[in-house]
Amino acid sequence: LRSGLCNRACDKTVYELKKNLTIPVVNIPINGTFTGAYEVKGNKIKASLQIGVEVIDVNSGEVIAAFSNGVHTVATSKEVARNGGINKAAVVAARTLSEQVMEAWINAADNGSQFVVELRKMKSARSQKIPFEKALKGVVTINSQTQPAKDVVTYSVTFKGSKGDLGTAILEAIGDKPGFDEKSFDGPHDIDGKVVFEFLK
Repeated sequence: LRSGLCNRACDKTVYELKKNLTIPVVNIPINGTFTGAYEVKGNKIKASLQIGVEVIDVNSGEVIAAFSNGVHTVATSKEVARNGGINKAAVVAARTLSEQVMEAWINAADNGSQFVVELRKMKSARSQKIPFEKALKGVVTINSQTQPAKDVVTYSVTFKGSKGDLGTAILEAIGDKPGFDEKSFDGPHDIDGKVVFEFLK
């Protein structure tokens, strides 16, 4: 959990969050924010905390779980009030995120995950785009495609497997088609979360 709005408070929050999660969180990025306001009432300090958390799928870059909530605690010091609020929020957040992540994993196992495949430096639709697209359709479901530049085609796809498996599967589907040898065709590369292939000549 990282944010420009906090440092040790975020470290404390993510520690408590991971401690309470009922799913493994290794290699799952958790992004979020932590803000706090404090009010002195006699010899007590009231902390009003707002915590927002997102869990990101490393393969597709999409948010697969999210939690946002405000909590209030009262204690004898700012530090104790803050930590009490973090502990309180972490339990609820962990339960919510665990359920959402498990649902996303089950859905991905049943239906596949979302990925973005990009073909760059394309010079010919007939000899380059069409053969690539045919191979791609053999291993994924193409949900949509755009052409952000004349020589670039971007595909949104669904695939049952990891991003690494997707790149390998595309290469295997292409096989030894003319114009796709190692000197003419490069990839896959993971660039900005996309599975990228490009023509060298």
